Amino acid sequence: MTSPHTRPLRFGLVVFSPATRAEWVAKARHAESLGYDVLSVSDHLGMPAPVPTLALVAEATERIRLGTLVLNTSFYQPTVLARDLATVDHHAGGRVEIGLGAGYDKAQFDRAGLPWIPAKERVDHLERTVRELREALGSPRPPHRPRNPAGRRS
Repeated sequence: MTSPHTRPLRFGLVVFSPATRAEWVAKARHAESLGYDVLSVSDHLGMPAPVPTLALVAEATERIRLGTLVLNTSFYQPTVLARDLATVDHHAGGRVEIGLGAGYDKAQFDRAGLPWIPAKERVDHLERTVRELREALGSPRPPHRPRNPAGRRS
């Protein structure tokens, strides 16, 4: 008997190694041709920036879902990150899956020149980011069109 909470089994991969555009495109297309369900990128300094990389992978593929594993939300301003991810999701036809975290590696913060703030503050920032993402990704308006208090398009 199948539980109503059962989800279909999916296969994904996290890609770390490509360095050039051609390598990213080839890796993404190969993963899609093999039937993978999702291709994810991580968010560590010293590696490719995740949001632009997702945009590249989206352009190079048609079906595979695109994910982050995981974004360190403490590195981002929530409204700007929501706009950027919603834009990629919009251009990718709704294929973006977002993994989020509060940040755990003090060395990454030090390297970025960001203060190492207490865990509660990092989690509070994560919660604000989730709210912004839910609003941006759940909105019928294009992500580059901000709300206008007068209800008019800018």
